[in-house]
Amino acid sequence: MFRYLVRRILWAALLFLVITFVTFVIFYVGPNNPARAVCGGDQAKRECLVRATAKLGLDKPMPVQYYKFLKQLVVHQDLGESFATSQSVNQRIKEAAPVTASLVFGGAVLWMMIGLSVGIFSALKPRSLIDRSAMVFVLIGVSAHPIWIGLIFEYVFGVKLGWTPIANYANFFGAPPDSGLPGGPWQWFYHLILPWCTFALLFAALYVRMIRANVMETLNEDYVRTARAKGAPEGQVIRSHVLRNALLPVVTMLGMDIGVALGGAVFT
Repeated sequence: MFRYLVRRILWAALLFLVITFVTFVIFYVGPNNPARAVCGGDQAKRECLVRATAKLGLDKPMPVQYYKFLKQLVVHQDLGESFATSQSVNQRIKEAAPVTASLVFGGAVLWMMIGLSVGIFSALKPRSLIDRSAMVFVLIGVSAHPIWIGLIFEYVFGVKLGWTPIANYANFFGAPPDSGLPGGPWQWFYHLILPWCTFALLFAALYVRMIRANVMETLNEDYVRTARAKGAPEGQVIRSHVLRNALLPVVTMLGMDIGVALGGAVFT
């Protein structure tokens, strides 16, 4: 057990080094010039570029730059400063993380509610109206781009019907005094319901299809037929035998999809 733990820790450290090095090399060999961004873009003067290059350490060899970057990241847990705004990257992430987390985890709750209910009913009533409607929903959710869905929702529910706000964000714990911004749990929910629906539609469609397929496959397993043959109530068969086994892959997929969503929610 100890050897396995040490091996996993070493593998994690190696993976961390590889990922950071590849990321650093991509930015290093790219056509971007951080010194030019610091000095105001294409109109930057040569003297400013020279000073900014020296200040940022861009005149050093790449291994030296990578070592400084890695030391700052590991020892001080500091991601540095933005070249464009000179703000701390850690602070920018700290400000944006609650908004992203609110969107992703709220959307995950919504897409799981839709996916579970529609997927299970669709599997229990194949070729019914519910099943056919679910397949249309899956087709729309998989095919439509979330940006397009968001614009449609914004226009219909925000502009035309006036049910939801189309901009702004409300802090769950209340807005700062004298800020003039909305705050509190209700305003937080009210401002996020439209992004949640937009964000959840794509994932809900995928989960409806996956849950439907898993439940239909599990219904044909031998242990399900055995439980029915023994006279177990249908509700108990569905809860104890079908859903318990059919939803195991869903839990794994949920963890991976939340990780993907945390990195890709910027469009929504």
